[in-house]
Amino acid sequence: MTEETALTFARWLRDFRESRNLGLNQFAALTHLSNATISKVESGEHIPSPYTIKKIANRWGQDEDWLLTLAGHRTTPLQAIDAFDDPELRYLLSATNLNRLSTRDRKILKDLVRNLLQEE
Repeated sequence: MTEETALTFARWLRDFRESRNLGLNQFAALTHLSNATISKVESGEHIPSPYTIKKIANRWGQDEDWLLTLAGHRTTPLQAIDAFDDPELRYLLSATNLNRLSTRDRKILKDLVRNLLQEE
């Protein structure tokens, strides 16, 4: 995770906590994390672990995948597609094209990809 990503998550966490009118100590206690952990994450000094993110997501009803992506632990689908070095494959696998497929065709595509990956 880059320093910029750590600061983005830090800003989100502070804004989220403050939007609930909770002090740092209250938020930490309700989330079952230490004051030091929350303080270090909010200052950008500490990169939140997936475990810390899971506790925050579960306690406050937030989307864990989104938080893991925000914290830099996962790539977004767009970043993953952009990583392909084959322009035609990148185009074919774009969300726009995949969303045009019927349910039946999506199943065929998933089965095909699974089979191809097993052959390696």
